[in-house]
Amino acid sequence: MGQEVASMEVGNILGEARWDDGAKGVEVKTTLGFSSRVEFPPAKRMRDGDFSMTIQETVLSDEEMYECIWLGRKTISTVWLKVQEPDPPRSITLFKGSPVTLPCYGVIPKTQPTSQIYVQWLKDDVEIMTLNPGPDDKGPKEEDLRLSLPPNNLLENGDLSLFIYKTELKDQGVYRCFYKSRGFEDPKSGIPEGVYLTILDPHFDLYNLTER
Repeated sequence: MGQEVASMEVGNILGEARWDDGAKGVEVKTTLGFSSRVEFPPAKRMRDGDFSMTIQETVLSDEEMYECIWLGRKTISTVWLKVQEPDPPRSITLFKGSPVTLPCYGVIPKTQPTSQIYVQWLKDDVEIMTLNPGPDDKGPKEEDLRLSLPPNNLLENGDLSLFIYKTELKDQGVYRCFYKSRGFEDPKSGIPEGVYLTILDPHFDLYNLTER
């Protein structure tokens, strides 16, 4: 969509790429949130005219129109990339004490700084964690430091999942995730709209399962 992802000039790659045929030490430039996810073909294929670009680990915000431009002015290829929404589990069952990641994904614009990403998690319609830019950032409550969000590089790519380090019986319930991709927007539901978490007691439930 008119924003540079990567480029090659005079045999040097100036974008986020790895040229696996003698291009070690080439200066790498990060652009548009594609860091470490873009690759070019081997040098021989590029000399033969193959300038294809591979995007590793696609995210929802990669969905756009891409152009391959020759000599900075002639478009030699146009590709519309459609990224299918993920289909994460909507129900998770595990034993008390196990860690769990409750999935949530959203579309975060490439130009959106991590400091401006808003994420809210609810359990049974009660707020348990909010990443809110500014002085009102609540973070996890003191009694629930078992909760955490992904690191910044994953948040920027739209991974808004909630991690519970050590589950307890009280964690059972319905979890919902909301986010804002821009500050002026209203919060919208992530993907999936909700996850039901079932916590089993390893003493009681394991005994009943064995008896059956």
